[in-house]
Order: sequence, then structure tokens, then C-alpha cells
Amino acid sequence: MRISAKAKIKAMILGIALFLEANTGHSQAIMTPDGAPADYYAGLANGVPASQRTQWQQWAQARKPAILALRARIEAARARGQVPGCIGRSVEDCIVTLTQDLAIADDYMNSHLLDTPETDVNGKPIFPKLVEIYAFRPGATGEPQGPAQQIPYLQEQHPLFLHLSNANKITEISVGDVMNSILLAKTQADYDQTAIYEILAPQVRARCPKLSRLELDRFIENKLKTPARHARAIGPAKSYIRTQSSPLLPFCGLKLKFEIELDRSRWPHQNAQIGAMLIIR
Repeated sequence: MRISAKAKIKAMILGIALFLEANTGHSQAIMTPDGAPADYYAGLANGVPASQRTQWQQWAQARKPAILALRARIEAARARGQVPGCIGRSVEDCIVTLTQDLAIADDYMNSHLLDTPETDVNGKPIFPKLVEIYAFRPGATGEPQGPAQQIPYLQEQHPLFLHLSNANKITEISVGDVMNSILLAKTQADYDQTAIYEILAPQVRARCPKLSRLELDRFIENKLKTPARHARAIGPAKSYIRTQSSPLLPFCGLKLKFEIELDRSRWPHQNAQIGAMLIIR
């Protein structure tokens, strides 16, 4: 694909750094996608403090062609008004899809997203089975915790675990429930803060172009969370950690289920629910 001059300029590493320093609320100290517009922010998922700036720049410079190509695809998708989707597609297709509504980033210290895959002895590429990326709601910022020079706790950071097949296509997305925000959500405002609509809506627009926030929220609340809470806990007999899960249900061409992780050492206290995950297939 031919990369436009506009995409090249937008993708310049220095330009991204200056924008983030000026707009994230952690100017000069920490660069993060907090509060940034919907786009792809290479390597910045967990923030880059000033002490790691050079290391991040070297990482990004080494992957500049891949960053340019991915950003060109994002621009092209916006111009066409079409997105390819996630399930059954490549990781790059999924990022192009999600960046229509979210700021998406990976962690430069633990990311193989833009790396050239290794090959086996027969020259066949060895693709990872799991890729982790992070979603941020545009314009929403988390509150820093601890000294200003430390990496802040990113309240708006939503981890997405992309499970891949041997053909390097996404078979499942696990949406990490940060601080149990989906599990504890009750009101429309609660669900808005989870970013789950922004994660799901672009993936189903072709099938459900008029999907509303309330429609999705009610499906999760009534069809997924409630059955999961009443499901039988499963897991190794001697393990303290067990899982309760809703059925896998169809939704706008995808299949969804909700899992709740329990710590039986705390049972029957309410805080026995120690985690949750929304599964997309």
C-alpha cells in the first residue's frame, strides 16, 4: 500500500511525542494515551516517563516502517468509512477497527505486535498465540497515583487479550475487567466508563449499525452477568480459584460470554469475586 504524505507526517515519532506531552496532562514527565484522540499510539500503553524516553524512541524508530504502514491503513479505513472487524481477521485489521472509536496502544517493553516473526527450521513463521493491547476512551483520563514522576495508575486503561489461531487470525478477544468495572456496573453512566460499547460497536456495525449503548448494556447485565452470578463454579477441585461463567450467546454476529473469577479462600464474603472477563468470539 502506498503511504500518503499526510500519514507519514502524522506518524513521525517526534510529532507524536510532542502531542502527547502537550495533551495528556502529564506534560514532560510521562507520555500516555490518556485523553488522546482515537488512534494508534505505538508502545505507550503503560506510559513512558522521561527516564525511558530514549529507550522508547529507539524501539519506535526500529519499527517505523510497520508503524507507518499501520497508520496508513487506519487513515484509509477512515476515508472509506469502513472497518474490517476483529474475529477471524488479523491483529492489524482489529487495530484498524478499534481505532475508529478508541485510542489503542501496546507496551513497548512487552509487545511483539510490530515485530517480524521468527521462523522455524523450515522457514515457516512462528506467530504468537496471544497479543495484548490496551484501549483508552478518547478524552477520558485516569487519575495519577503516587509521586508525579512515577507511572500513574491508568484508570482508563482497558486490556484486550487477542487470542490467535495457527493461521495468525483472531479467534477470541478477552476484555479484562479493570477494577471490576463491568462486574459492578449498574447504571448507564457506569457502563459508559467501561469502554465496552466502544470496543464492541465497531466490530458489529455491518450487522447492527443502529446498536445503542442501552441495548448492549442490557444484554450484558441481563443475559450475561446475571447468569454468570448464578452459575456453578468450576475449576480444579483443590484450587482456591474457581470460575463462574454465563452461556456463550449470539449477539450481532458475534458470540459473548461473561466470566467471574472467585477466590474460595475468602468465601462467602462479597470480595470473593476477585475478577471478571468479557469474552468475544
